[in-house]
Amino acid sequence: MKLSISWIFDHINADWKKFNIEKLVKQFNETTAEIEAFYPINIDLDNLTLAQVKQISGQKTILYSPEWKIDLELSAIPDLIEGDWYLVKSRESLVSFDKLRTSGKKNGARGELVESMRAQFATSIDLGAEKEMALPALHCAEVDLSGGWKKHFEKQDYIIEVDNKSITNRPDLWSHRGFAREFSLLLNLELKPEEEFLKKLEIESSDSKLSNKFLTVSIQDNAKCKKLAGLYIEKIENIPSLIWMAYKLSKVDSRAINAIVDTTNYVMLDIGQPMHAFDAKEVNKKLIAREAKNGEKLKVLDGDALELTSNDCVISNDKSAISLAGIMGGYDSGISTKTTDVVLESGNFDSAIIRLTSSRLKKRSEASARFEKSLDPLQNIKAIERFIKVFEDAHLKIVPEGAILSVGKNPKDITIAVEHAYIEKLLGLQVDHKIVVKDLEKIGFVVKSKDGIYEVLVPSYRATKDITIKEDIVEEIARIYGYSKIPYEIPVKQIVPHNIDSVLRLRKIKNYLSFGSRMMEIRTYPFFDESFIEKIDFKVENPIQVLNPVSQNWKTLISSPVPNLLKVVETNLYKAESMAFYEWGRVWSLPAHPCLPGEALCEAWERALASRMGSKATESKLLSGIIFEHKKDLDFYECKNILTGLFWMLNIKVEWVSAQKNLSAELLCEGKKIGSAGLVDKRLLNKISEEGSAFIFEIDGDFLINFKADDIKFKQIPKFQSVDLDVSLFVPLKVTVEELENKILDSDKLIKEAYLIDSFEKPDWIDKKSLTFRFKVVDETKTLEKEEIDKILKSVEKSVVSLGAQVR
Repeated sequence: MKLSISWIFDHINADWKKFNIEKLVKQFNETTAEIEAFYPINIDLDNLTLAQVKQISGQKTILYSPEWKIDLELSAIPDLIEGDWYLVKSRESLVSFDKLRTSGKKNGARGELVESMRAQFATSIDLGAEKEMALPALHCAEVDLSGGWKKHFEKQDYIIEVDNKSITNRPDLWSHRGFAREFSLLLNLELKPEEEFLKKLEIESSDSKLSNKFLTVSIQDNAKCKKLAGLYIEKIENIPSLIWMAYKLSKVDSRAINAIVDTTNYVMLDIGQPMHAFDAKEVNKKLIAREAKNGEKLKVLDGDALELTSNDCVISNDKSAISLAGIMGGYDSGISTKTTDVVLESGNFDSAIIRLTSSRLKKRSEASARFEKSLDPLQNIKAIERFIKVFEDAHLKIVPEGAILSVGKNPKDITIAVEHAYIEKLLGLQVDHKIVVKDLEKIGFVVKSKDGIYEVLVPSYRATKDITIKEDIVEEIARIYGYSKIPYEIPVKQIVPHNIDSVLRLRKIKNYLSFGSRMMEIRTYPFFDESFIEKIDFKVENPIQVLNPVSQNWKTLISSPVPNLLKVVETNLYKAESMAFYEWGRVWSLPAHPCLPGEALCEAWERALASRMGSKATESKLLSGIIFEHKKDLDFYECKNILTGLFWMLNIKVEWVSAQKNLSAELLCEGKKIGSAGLVDKRLLNKISEEGSAFIFEIDGDFLINFKADDIKFKQIPKFQSVDLDVSLFVPLKVTVEELENKILDSDKLIKEAYLIDSFEKPDWIDKKSLTFRFKVVDETKTLEKEEIDKILKSVEKSVVSLGAQVR
């Protein structure tokens, strides 16, 4: 958004030229918002003149300049009307031309006496704009046509470019007066009273509908339109653009059109409230804010025909829409050269509705950009009063009839209580309560102070989305006081030691699996792939589904990692024959609810369902993994060794309780189940691969990282040599390794360790398996003799026989 410094200072009792603009911009950026750039403009008025169209002939147009007292020859442009006045610039040196004319010489190669000068129509660039736009026919007082109009022009000015994103939360800053309010605060200058810029008229107010003999104003959709005001103008001077107004608009890249339309745009840029002027004949005495009809057609001012929906808001007469509310006026109801009476309209519309409509229809305008920011709902009447004031100050004829009709509920006042102690606490310094009151009143707040508590009434232009909580009040005080004046102080934070064992343990687990076991860490989606679980016929018990899934294929939170692990294997099936993955992830579950048998089943189910809907899902951490071989069968015990090594590293004693014959086991610690592991059923695995073998495990992650293991204590190495003995056994399948290890350890007190070193099975051994154990024998008082060793070995052999084992 562009703004003019001289225009801003129209609202301030001071001369802008006395101030350092660079310093002002820096100060504004530090306290309020971001001015991205600023630059000076200098208008060469000596090369410009007002000229009247004298003759239009083919490709050539002759205009007369009373200031230069010469005819000007220009190329013809469309829509010129004899008698209209245009801003023209010379294509020749005025000094050289004047010498030629006074000397009576002929003009160059043409050999003609000098009677006319070559010239061209001026554009907006000649008036300080960056964007080139054609200038329309212009108007100024008759006494100023001979150059007097230049005396009222500011040849020099500064243009500032504001980052729109930085003032999204400040709808009051989308105008020159809004910036004037901030500048007057920063420079400690007097802001001119708002009343100086308004023509006070009679106002009639109602919540939904008002009528007089000239106009009826009503709101049919209060959700889309919050306020709507209208005024009938019986007689209005419909003339070309005022030259001073065309200059102001051009400087900020706004196109001049004619006096009536320009004034509506001028008011919007001046005080920040968009408004619209309708040809009264098209309004037909009805001004209605309503919801658009689905499929309703409207041709807007840029010539495009739009198809509307019920999500849009329009201004209509009693028959059809005449304007796309808050965005763009209708083509047929616009101001033309034949317009003699108008209806002025100014409303306040829902910001979300305007934003959605302008985005869908790709019709973004200066008006919609402002309405999207939640404008002050009380300033729509001021826009109409400002319009009348501008016309009267320009000595143009305007005759309003009746009162301004304003419908819509006024917003409630916002009053915020804030304690002085709270202000000092947040700012970190002591502030005089008089300064607090003075600073807030400077920017339009009404403050009442009692017993260290301020009751702050927020002005309506700051109450729509900017100032809503007491922290906002403190922020206003801080920026007015000056952020640079607040002393820098490093925050003091006492660092309290805390236990990081769980963090270190997780790192240890990942290092073991990644480097010690050569498994690859993966991160899968927290939802089941619905198509995949249907493919493998996986039944999800107590499913937890999100209300607004990103896809119907991803709607159920995972309660088991198995499907996702299998999906990873399937995805990489043709990339490697051997795969090993693990994941540290999360699963979700709902508490189980029992049902009663018989007749009570239905009632119990309803109670359970109601209870489950009121209960929260439980999230828990889980360590899971899969080992897959494409061309060979996995050995359960080889895979088990990976997890056994993990538990040994974490000093966790885990009992493996077989669930299926040499295929799977439940993992118990101190009698509590902490997980499960086993080979994947071939029937399930065949649904993703015709051949291969897989081992899957899942372990309670919260248990792993929070388990408090016994402290490892130093044990002195025996002074005397230990003896390692092996025993090979032929045992029933139902006998576990742990049972045999415990039996060996109990055989003699000198046996210190016992562990499995080999296992073997054959199909012919229907219910048998071969296991080899190694046990360590040591006497801490002497070196063992051969006879003593043999005796211990025989004791071991005798002990294991009680479990049905045969010594091989």
